[in-house]
Amino acid sequence: MTNKIGQVILYSGWLTPELCQERDDLIFVFGDNTKRVGMGGQAIIRTQPNTIGVATKRLPSMAPSAFFCETSEHDLECVIDDLKFVWDALKDGLTIVIPVTMEGKPSLGLERAELPRRAPSIYNTICMHVKEMCATYGLVLDPDGEEIHLEL
Repeated sequence: MTNKIGQVILYSGWLTPELCQERDDLIFVFGDNTKRVGMGGQAIIRTQPNTIGVATKRLPSMAPSAFFCETSEHDLECVIDDLKFVWDALKDGLTIVIPVTMEGKPSLGLERAELPRRAPSIYNTICMHVKEMCATYGLVLDPDGEEIHLEL
């Protein structure tokens, strides 16, 4: 019996429940909140069984208290704890799909969570982990055949 080796797909397309259902052999990562509720943005795939949410906000809201902040160790811990689930999936030999921009920047926390502006060190932590995942487990082409160059 051979051990399957996990892989990383950087995907610049839109995450949808239909995509998750069509590709149930993949694990899709999406930007989440610590309450694990709401279906806005990437969280539209929340109810699919082959997904992992990485917290990038406290709440699914645009209120100031909903956002992670640069000085909160708790916010950073939430992100790191969620990233452990992604690492574990890779260690288990699964292929994970991480959403990125067309330029190859991880889109976890970019839009609704506004991490680069509100908590840049947390966004940089996410980028560092994605880069390390790609280096450790290998980067494959995204499902629509376009190679994405990781620019962190």
